[in-house]
Amino acid sequence: MAWCILGAAVLMLSLGVDGAGGGEGGGAGGGSYVAAVYEHHLIRNLQPKVPLSRQEALEHMNKNLDVYEEQAAAAAKQGAHIIVFPEDGIHGFNFSRESIVGYLETVPDPTAVSWNPCSDPTRFPNTEVQHRLSCMAKNNSLYLVANMPGPRYRKRNLYFEFEFDTPADPQLITFDTPFAGRFGLFTCFDILFYNPAMELVEKLGVRQLVFPTAWINTLPLMDSVQFHRSFSYATNTTLLSANLRVGGVRMTGSGIFSPRETLHHHARAGEPEAGRLLVKTLPVLDSIRPDLDPTAPPPTTHLRRPGAPVLSAGGRGVPADCP
Repeated sequence: MAWCILGAAVLMLSLGVDGAGGGEGGGAGGGSYVAAVYEHHLIRNLQPKVPLSRQEALEHMNKNLDVYEEQAAAAAKQGAHIIVFPEDGIHGFNFSRESIVGYLETVPDPTAVSWNPCSDPTRFPNTEVQHRLSCMAKNNSLYLVANMPGPRYRKRNLYFEFEFDTPADPQLITFDTPFAGRFGLFTCFDILFYNPAMELVEKLGVRQLVFPTAWINTLPLMDSVQFHRSFSYATNTTLLSANLRVGGVRMTGSGIFSPRETLHHHARAGEPEAGRLLVKTLPVLDSIRPDLDPTAPPPTTHLRRPGAPVLSAGGRGVPADCP
């Protein structure tokens, strides 16, 4: 059997929920909403290069999903409208192209197929993880953002993830909510690149961003909280950043970052390996470009001086004012 392995999909699930996350917000342009991020202590596959059967891979993933289920319920009890889980939090990392196969799921195109995994779990094969995530969203009446390997790719810039392919036709990913309007999505290493991170802000005017990550803290400039807080402040956006907690590879640091305030967690060396749920009430931020006029000039965000090189995914410096 030939497999086309694309990458780690990020799923936004609010399926089967009538008025999910209604609360205080009422859409963009005023009001507030409650956001949650969970820094997950990953239950790892300690032999990620060894291929597993589908059943064996599910047994592993269900251990992490059990924790997700507990944390989604805990967030809902605190009034959360949306919860963000980390990159790689369900399956882990350091797989080969052969060993990742048992973890892959069919992810139908939501623009072409209307489907609720919670209420119709057998419609597509190999969708057990989506079924559990969908039911978490439904049972807790919230929007749920989770990362998993599948054929609908959402991460544009890979970080030594040789088991996955770079997307041939990358897209800017957004989703709309009744409580805070539009959210944008990018994953981990994507935040270092103009495309997609700054394109979401400048081209689409998005000011609420969800950010699943498996961030390795590297001093002096690549500490998670430092970098993610700076991005939020510089772009005048809200960034919901969910990281893994894996002390052996310096993964920690999650936060709910807004232009004026922040709530974050960063474990210190020697602290117990444990997850951390963060919940915070946030103001709904107006879109930078409510008209979404593609002919209008984008706003200045002051992340670079005019004419300065922009580092593309291919590593080439391109003047920012080039056509």
